[in-house]
Amino acid sequence: MEKKIQHYFYETSFYKNNIEDIELIPQFPIGDYLKQLDKSYSHPTYKVDFLLIFEGQKYIIEYDGFQEHFTELDEVNSSNYKYYMKADDIYRQKVLEGYGYRFLRLNKFNINRNPVETLNSKLEFLVKKKSQKLMN
Repeated sequence: MEKKIQHYFYETSFYKNNIEDIELIPQFPIGDYLKQLDKSYSHPTYKVDFLLIFEGQKYIIEYDGFQEHFTELDEVNSSNYKYYMKADDIYRQKVLEGYGYRFLRLNKFNINRNPVETLNSKLEFLVKKKSQKLMN
């Protein structure tokens, strides 16, 4: 699915309108990177599906596969999936957010029928929210 997400990303107007200011790095070894920056980093050597660098800001894009990232699979659906995420994934996200990274989590429930437009909207919202924080 990561290849599909990467393809969708390159089809978004967000990417096309900002191509000069964007770098998308698949399978980025963020744990190794953070260990180089912070000698006290003691968390696992996490890898993220994508590291997005846009206008000097860094974001993480993750695709959560159904089997790998959710619990109680027979109960999970589009209205409750946030409550069935695996604890390890939530912990990992909180650790990385603690280092200032903003997350965009994608899955079969929130990518919708038009994945390019949905991803575009989510990217624009993510970047807008970050830039508003920087302005305040």
